[in-house]
Amino acid sequence: MRVPCVAFLVGIAALASADAPLRPPSEEMRWSPNRRFVAVSDPKRDAVTVYRVENGHRSELWSVKSWQRSFDVADDGEHLVVCYSGLNLLPVDYRPDETMLQFHARGGLVRKWSLRELVPDQGKIRRTASHYHWGMCRGFDATGAYQVETVDRGALRFDVRTGALLVGE
Repeated sequence: MRVPCVAFLVGIAALASADAPLRPPSEEMRWSPNRRFVAVSDPKRDAVTVYRVENGHRSELWSVKSWQRSFDVADDGEHLVVCYSGLNLLPVDYRPDETMLQFHARGGLVRKWSLRELVPDQGKIRRTASHYHWGMCRGFDATGAYQVETVDRGALRFDVRTGALLVGE
């Protein structure tokens, strides 16, 4: 019976470490899975900029206004997903209408998802030491769908082009 106890302790340690304060804004960089594009979130420019990378040189393609902590760029360089800036933690006074996901195409907003939409059963949001845990963004899968895991609905997959939830695949 030691295995469940160890698993429980590892789970508690993971939540406790996830409850640490977020670091201050700094330049963040994310590569597309195929490494042909890179997105850079720059607090000085207050933007996320997507670049094409060829032969070690990058050329600017487009940008989204405002610095972001959590984001991913698709293999086509045309689509960007911005996740909730608090990562997996919500403040104690969170709002159900808080934007959790944003899907962008060449700088234009395609679709937003609120906490209420992603986690319809708000009673499943778990309390941590000083926050609430809602789930987390997982990034792109091998098919190019964007993955999010929630405490209510488990693993969700989205079409990055439309921001639509993929169902029944």
